[in-house]
Amino acid sequence: MLTHKEIDKAQFTVTRIKGGYDQEEVDTFLDRVAVDYANLQAQVSTLEEHIRRLTDAPTAKMNPVSPLETADRLLRVAEKTAQQHISDAELKADEIVREAGGKVAQQIEAAEKAADAMREKARGEAAAILNQAQGEASQVRARKDQLAEQITQLEEKRRTYKSWLESTLEYLEKEEVSNG
Repeated sequence: MLTHKEIDKAQFTVTRIKGGYDQEEVDTFLDRVAVDYANLQAQVSTLEEHIRRLTDAPTAKMNPVSPLETADRLLRVAEKTAQQHISDAELKADEIVREAGGKVAQQIEAAEKAADAMREKARGEAAAILNQAQGEASQVRARKDQLAEQITQLEEKRRTYKSWLESTLEYLEKEEVSNG
């Protein structure tokens, strides 16, 4: 995967042949791409850290919010991020098409292909984030169901022990009265 620094340092051979790219336009475009790419990498790092913290720390210590609410929040963040990626890609694609308007048909076709690739990449990333969030939400729901079952079992044991203790105390009191 390219880094924003590699994009920023990219060099192109200047051509004197008709139909070549204008070096200043290419450099300006690459500068904008590098900045956008760096911002996306920062967003990804932030989300990965957030996910790591959610999965590494016990939910009860980290946040008094229920696991289901936490999963729902994570899902909303993933959906919002996905929509932002799609929106950014569509804005970028529209800008590329406008700039290419005065160029030859081959350059327009190349710009449209690049825009489609960016949209597909953004949708793929968004789908991956959404799938991961939905998977985590499903795991949290399953764990919640397990804990609810365990609570039910413990409550049943408590009732059984309480009943046993009450009957034992009653028996002992009767024994004490009859012996005493």
